Amino acid sequence: MVSLELKRLLYMCEHPPSDAGGAPLIVHKLLRNYDMQRLDVLCDARQYELGQSMRRSFLPCRHTTIRNAEGRTEFRPRRVFNTLGDNLNVLRIGPIVRAGKRIVTERRIELLFTVPWRCEFALAAYHLSRATGIPLYVFETDDWEAMNPHLAPGMLVRRHHADVLRHASKLWLISPAMVERYREKFGVEGRFLHHYVDADVYTRAARERERLSDIGTLRIVYTGAINSMFFDTLRELCALINQGVQTDGRSVALDIYSGRCPQEFLGQHVRYRGFVASHEIPAILASADMTLVGVTFSTD
Repeated sequence: MVSLELKRLLYMCEHPPSDAGGAPLIVHKLLRNYDMQRLDVLCDARQYELGQSMRRSFLPCRHTTIRNAEGRTEFRPRRVFNTLGDNLNVLRIGPIVRAGKRIVTERRIELLFTVPWRCEFALAAYHLSRATGIPLYVFETDDWEAMNPHLAPGMLVRRHHADVLRHASKLWLISPAMVERYREKFGVEGRFLHHYVDADVYTRAARERERLSDIGTLRIVYTGAINSMFFDTLRELCALINQGVQTDGRSVALDIYSGRCPQEFLGQHVRYRGFVASHEIPAILASADMTLVGVTFSTD
């Protein structure tokens, strides 16, 4: 039998692979069986330094971090300071590329892999690939331009989006519709790559787990990250639920399971339950009367 040796891989993204939900969870599932001695992660320092419960789900490989403009502090109001931080973080692209070059040299990296989120790490991966000649693999799990609509990050993403996609040695997209749309918009041939869900685990949890709400409460559960694409939607929903909502004589309550939750969301009927690992999610969802998916239907 011939044993094929995996290439030395550098994954570059703001979020390290973890059980945090969304793209970090998808990448965690993709890379969890990789040779950890041949895998490096280059990520945002703040995302790496989140609570210990989340860090326990990080892949057991070497991580290198890049400090962001906000440091460890979460300033308020978020709408103002997050936008300011996003614009200042554009200045990190050069330092990220330089850190990537050091890792490439020290670890003899053979492949680069990125999942675009904010603009810096994906653009740095693109520039690093061009500078070194190392192939770049891109997996776009959300519309990159929609995630960066404003000011400097939005300008840079719109300017370079097509360049990154066309430069990629391999391009994976999250749905067949996205493959078709990007073919028409950018002239690229991406491949549909679905993310991992073990449906049997969820089916079994639904059979075995009793609901936790009492007869007078309709319990809604949200599991996943809270990001800018539906932040306003979730805030308004939480405010409504905290005012007191009833349906068929039952009061409505919302439990949020996430890496972090803004204090302004919480109240008498909205509770933050902390971060949970992905293997715990099926039982939590099965215990609810209703599950929540957050979407903002707006380009504002």
